[in-house]
Amino acid sequence: MKVTVNKNGTTTISGISDAGMKMLSKILFTANSRCFKEYDEDLGWYSGDDFVCCLEDAEKKALSKLEAII
Repeated sequence: MKVTVNKNGTTTISGISDAGMKMLSKILFTANSRCFKEYDEDLGWYSGDDFVCCLEDAEKKALSKLEAII
């Protein structure tokens, strides 16, 4: 697997296996559907009681978009 950061600010993952894509899809779906439902003006999107991290608005939107296309 190779990760490339492109000059236009996007990232490309190449050579990822089918199992790897399925795993990423499951993680993204779970994170988007079960976490980040609470918004705190100081922290951003809070992951909930089993704290993992906080996301900024742009990161939360990106998570939703990724989960939708994978």
